[in-house]
Amino acid sequence: MHKIFAYGTLTKPAILESILGRVPTMADDELQNYSISSYNEYLNLTYNQASKVYGKVFEVDDKELKLIDKYEGFEYSRIGRKLKSGTTANVYLVLMHKPIFPEDKA
Repeated sequence: MHKIFAYGTLTKPAILESILGRVPTMADDELQNYSISSYNEYLNLTYNQASKVYGKVFEVDDKELKLIDKYEGFEYSRIGRKLKSGTTANVYLVLMHKPIFPEDKA
């Protein structure tokens, strides 16, 4: 099973139902030190020590993970991040030419 941290459309039960054919059980969680920003028309995350992103965590199997990857499209990449709860979950974000997360710097 794979954990997903959602902060946008994937928090909406109707969207999940249309992608997965079901609505997974979701729990509230936070991604600390980041804020929601936008990249073109897409929501994205930006490093911001004074902020946090509220979202939902849910589990999907391998097949469902591929369905979500397809829904998110080529604009988004999936990266594992530790949440306030201590859970590590996949977070979808738009990768640009510079690192989004400080720990990703070379």
